[in-house]
Amino acid sequence: MEFEKIYQLYFREVFLYVRSLTPDEVTAEEIAQETFVKALKSLNQFDGRKDIRAWLFTIAKNTYFSYCRRKKHDADWTEYENIVDVGVHFAENLVNEEKAFLIHKFLHNMEEPYKELFQKLKHRLINRRIAAAILGAILVCALLAGVYTILVLPKEPIPFDPQKMEVEIVGEDAYLSYAGSDSAGSVFCNPVTVGEGAEKREIAMVYLNRNLWSTYIQPHLQEQNEDEMIYLGKAADMDIIYYGKFDVENFYEKIPEILKEMTPIWKK
Repeated sequence: MEFEKIYQLYFREVFLYVRSLTPDEVTAEEIAQETFVKALKSLNQFDGRKDIRAWLFTIAKNTYFSYCRRKKHDADWTEYENIVDVGVHFAENLVNEEKAFLIHKFLHNMEEPYKELFQKLKHRLINRRIAAAILGAILVCALLAGVYTILVLPKEPIPFDPQKMEVEIVGEDAYLSYAGSDSAGSVFCNPVTVGEGAEKREIAMVYLNRNLWSTYIQPHLQEQNEDEMIYLGKAADMDIIYYGKFDVENFYEKIPEILKEMTPIWKK
């Protein structure tokens, strides 16, 4: 295997492996860099039948403890003598792009050809991070849009329930009081004139909606301490208030038919 390929595949794993031995990031960078310099010099001695990561970890471990001896650190060799055996597994669990990105802070201090090699690796990692972030944002938006479409958009009218619904007059204003917890909004029609002469009346129409969210999830997220009060308008402007679903398309032409399907819930 070409040394450049070895760099591309294993440098970040060696770096993170050394980081498990020392809390000093700068030291870890120096040890990782020195590890690959030594690996390049002794590449012809590597037995290709063995795991190259274990070989690199062995060089890294020896380099680190040589560094400790030079610095007169109190490093217990026996404590780490079997560390290479678990090193491969450790690296596989620890390596991720966020931590691997730390290795590029010392690029400008490296000599050629390693500097050019790591510049290529840096751009590759950055592009992957950007692509992953964009893809993640798209997936989250798609998920939220799907949830919104399923739970919120489809609505159905709440049937009139005299046990839960009542028109209340507060001062000069009329309100629809609702004792339920599944309302997803209301639809109200301002007073319109119907009939002629003695039969002339000002009527208003209202109904409440619900959806999957308000029916199954909303009741568990809020406390129903008081009845919901929906403002309908000035009581003096209305003779009758009807409850029931109505369609705004060709509304005035269909009022007589609509009223047959609705329930009068208040009269002046």
